[in-house]
Parts: sequence; structure tokens; C-alpha cells
Amino acid sequence: MSTSNSKANGESGPEKFFGNFNLDFGAALANQRKTMAALAQIGEIALTGAQEVQKRQVELVKRTVDGFAAMVADLVQPSSMSRDWVEKQAETSKKALANTLASAREMTDVLTQAQVAAFGVWTQRVSEGLGGAGLQK
Repeated sequence: MSTSNSKANGESGPEKFFGNFNLDFGAALANQRKTMAALAQIGEIALTGAQEVQKRQVELVKRTVDGFAAMVADLVQPSSMSRDWVEKQAETSKKALANTLASAREMTDVLTQAQVAAFGVWTQRVSEGLGGAGLQK
């Protein structure tokens, strides 16, 4: 019997759970467009970050190959295994390791910046989207 009373009061079906909401399709569509634009921007940020990492990796490989070639050139030069030669090789190895670590930190920074930028775009979009979904009471 309560079902007929709730129908008489207009509180049956979805209205009972959701109240009297009206959907503004124009606002909902605009909201979805903004979301898609934010996703496109996030994609651009990710692509730019990936391209920057690739560029840095190519530079790292070039520096590594150049350093290795210089070390090999020093090895094949006729000289004795003097203390100076050993010290020079140790210094070359230290520099190569320091460059590799610096490059790894640099690539990590590039990726972190891209992630932070992408997350910032998405956070802003979610914040904006909460008020502009097109639902009105």
C-alpha cells in the first residue's frame, strides 16, 4: 500500500532515489568536451616527455660511445702501464660513471616533470568537472 502512496506523492522509481534532477545536455556535452581537451593535453605532455627522454638517451649513447672510443684510443697507444696511465684510466672511468648517473637523474627529472604536469591538468579538470556536469536540482 505504501507503493501507491509513494506514487501518488510522485516519489516512485528513480525520483525516489535521485530526487528531481534535470539534465542539461548542453552543459553535459560541454563538460565532456573539456574532459576530452584535458585528455588531449595530457597526451601531448606525455608525448613531449617521451620525446625529451629519447633525445637525452641518444645524447647519452653518443657521449658513452665517444668516451669509450677515447679510452680505447688511449689503450692502443704504445705506452707502458705507468702510474699516470692507470690514474688517467681511473679518472676516465669516474667521469663516465658520474656522467651516466647525471644522465639518469636528468631523465628521471624529465619524466617526473611530465607526470606532475599531466596530473596537474587532470586534477584541474576533475575540479572543474564537479561543478559543470550539467546536473541541476
